[in-house]
Amino acid sequence: MRAFYLLALSLFVISTVLAQDMEKTYFENNPTLGGDVVIKSASAKVVGGDIYKTFEIESLEDGTYYLDAWIMAPAAKEGYPDFKVAINGVLSESTFKPQTANWQSLALTDAKKSAATVRLKKGENSISVIGNGPEIPTVEFIKLSLNPINAGISDKNYKDFVEKIKANSLIDVKYGDTLAVTTRSSSANAVSLRGTAGQIYDYAINIPVYYTTRLSFSFSSGQYVTISTSQSGSYEHVIELFHSTNAASYSWSVYASTSGTLNVTIPTAGTYILRVRAYRQYTSGLVNLTVNGTTYPNCVVSSTGMAMTSGYTTPSNFFTCKLKNGGDTWLFLESSGGIPGRILAHNDDGGIRSDGYSWGLASLVNTNVSNIGAGLVSAYSSLSPAFECDLYLGLQQSSSTVRSYFPSLAADNSFTSSQPSSFYSGTSWSVGNTSTWDFPSATNLSLWDSYYLSYGYTRSGADASNGAIALWMYNGQFTVASVRKNSSIPLPHGFEWETKLGALERVMHVRDALNGNSFGSIVYYYRPVSGTVNYSMAVNENENVISTRSQAVQQAIPIASNMNNESRFTQSDLNQIAALID
Repeated sequence: MRAFYLLALSLFVISTVLAQDMEKTYFENNPTLGGDVVIKSASAKVVGGDIYKTFEIESLEDGTYYLDAWIMAPAAKEGYPDFKVAINGVLSESTFKPQTANWQSLALTDAKKSAATVRLKKGENSISVIGNGPEIPTVEFIKLSLNPINAGISDKNYKDFVEKIKANSLIDVKYGDTLAVTTRSSSANAVSLRGTAGQIYDYAINIPVYYTTRLSFSFSSGQYVTISTSQSGSYEHVIELFHSTNAASYSWSVYASTSGTLNVTIPTAGTYILRVRAYRQYTSGLVNLTVNGTTYPNCVVSSTGMAMTSGYTTPSNFFTCKLKNGGDTWLFLESSGGIPGRILAHNDDGGIRSDGYSWGLASLVNTNVSNIGAGLVSAYSSLSPAFECDLYLGLQQSSSTVRSYFPSLAADNSFTSSQPSSFYSGTSWSVGNTSTWDFPSATNLSLWDSYYLSYGYTRSGADASNGAIALWMYNGQFTVASVRKNSSIPLPHGFEWETKLGALERVMHVRDALNGNSFGSIVYYYRPVSGTVNYSMAVNENENVISTRSQAVQQAIPIASNMNNESRFTQSDLNQIAALID
């Protein structure tokens, strides 16, 4: 078997790194995607005319593995292109050979199209999927299996999603106006505009989020790019192209009623994102997409989002939260004016803030761009293409005056949600009341219990995991109450908790951000007597099977190790545990 060493190859070609750790948070939050290995991160690099999508992985042991990839393949004029593979810098003679276009699970195969294996060492390894530029190989993740029985990636979620699009059955209502969001038919899916109950931002609660086709390319300066769409029906959609790190300066879009064409001469070299979305919100369809002669047939196209109702002060914050059913959002901010607008900013994962809080798979954009007219949300993963989330647009960070009273309130992770008011208290807002100043007692807990029971909350059995209301105390006296999103009173409360700070404004914040000499600390929780609390990303009430399986395996390992310090699970043991859990 011939082996080609990329290290030697790099002496003769110029390589350009496009992106580092592109999906690191995605892999951190989905630790079992890699099968019998753990995927740490992914990056892309140009090497001559090829582009490498490289996954950094960690293997628990030396071994021979079956390799699969979840990959989107085009249909070129000469047929479906093969994707070369390199293992730890060594080019393999086996390849990924697509048998159809669009998203699919592909196994690494040899020249005879028989399943091939790769050899990994214990510890860190790299696996590169290599395609011809300018497209960056659209590989969401790879999976490695020691046992051939476990090889392969289920495409059921994606196929079911496509079938629902064909049957026009993704949602139960239609929205007629472009970017106009109205109250959904179900009261649990409330959408409102700025000004209701004092909100000084736009928001949408429990909105459906769907995957829409998205590709990445490495374009050179001066390169002429032609993007076109076609279909058999008359499905309205939008073609969007923008620079991945400077969308505000380099962004284009075009409306297509049946078919559309976007021609662009690339002004500066870099990574560009091509997205095709629905023109009207909450509608979905299939279109054929062609980029410089390469066609991607039957591409999924959808759109979720809402328009902003008024201007906002910059800088401002836009975010998603309360992701359900294994959701992973990508938030795009569209310019006002023009039909359609252009993408001006975007974010996949919000990252870790200065107070240590991780936004996980939710999106957070802080921007000085002043002409944003709408927030559009897509599912990051084609393998988890449908879920729900909350969307917030145009929030200011908490004021310096408020932060002077609360040293733990991080400027980059707390948001002002209403103007100051002396008409209602923090206690009142915890039950959705903005017309009276309620405060049951400074010291009598039973009066607080009676007050909250009258609104459908109980302290019995309530704790940090299921509490909807948190009661604070300082020096033996009750001070304030905080609230988070719950089904008893379906009001928006941001990404975590929200508190009306006396006669000052309301602020969205993490749970313990108000600790200190002003309000003290949380001493009691109240939960809905009948209902649910919508947890944050850290404690998701709708954990998917993957994360549950991962937690069970992780919990089993230290228990066994504590029983006998010399005991270790083999990979075979871990496979058996995973099978039993499934």
